[in-house]
Amino acid sequence: VRELGCRSMHIGGGEPLLHPDRLVEVLKCAAREGIAIDYIETNCSWHKDDARTRQTLKMLIDHGADTLMVSVDPFHNEYIPFARVRAVIEAAQRVGMRLFAWKMEFAPDILQMDENKRHSLDEYGRRFGQEYIADLPGRYGLTMNGRAIDTFAPMYASKPADEILARCRRPCQEMWQTSHFHIDLYGNYVFTSCVGMAVSCEDLGEDLDPSKYPHLQMLSDGGVHRLYEYAKEHFAFTPRNAYVNKCDLCQHLRKHLVSCGVNSADLQPAEFYTIA
Repeated sequence: VRELGCRSMHIGGGEPLLHPDRLVEVLKCAAREGIAIDYIETNCSWHKDDARTRQTLKMLIDHGADTLMVSVDPFHNEYIPFARVRAVIEAAQRVGMRLFAWKMEFAPDILQMDENKRHSLDEYGRRFGQEYIADLPGRYGLTMNGRAIDTFAPMYASKPADEILARCRRPCQEMWQTSHFHIDLYGNYVFTSCVGMAVSCEDLGEDLDPSKYPHLQMLSDGGVHRLYEYAKEHFAFTPRNAYVNKCDLCQHLRKHLVSCGVNSADLQPAEFYTIA
């Protein structure tokens, strides 16, 4: 990424701080390459005691990472008690580490419940109403793809597959936006808006080989409709009656292809399609 002009990046996960010593090696590498670290994302699951947390944060500061982005939201609160999040925030303040939360507006909601326990989305729904759950993607900034579709699609209006397909004959331009992107641990460039699609880092900076990235080529040429025609003709794809949006349909198409044995460089990482 440094060779292609990127001067800074953030480090996310998973949880980067599960293995602080390995994270330090990443920070050393970034320093050698002249890449600044904007911030490190953390869900605070790693916090055990205040002294150890302060020591870890000081170590990060010493290696050029002086800002944390802390997850504050109902999604993470399903798995992590808010007390751990509060402890990391307080530790960061003590050692002089800069910090911001994504998103602090959820803190008053979370604090209405026991901060020493985890709380499911169902609990939030019972306390605040089902409209609260349906509004979460918009408040949090979720793109309606990946697991978000599995969680929220039943709450939203859907459209017939034919209606969506009729509007999806144009090339998908969203995937080629580079203002924000990720590199995963498998060495894939991951598109911001197209989870489950990737380009190997070794191929960045050059024209992509259509034979290596055929599904990206289809979406670039003729949108989701082109991918649908291919899956229908060669892999007997049958759409569901309705979908939330074109990303919902595209994700269904790609999962079907992988389930039929397709193994392609652009349908990565494989775990996205094989883990329920």
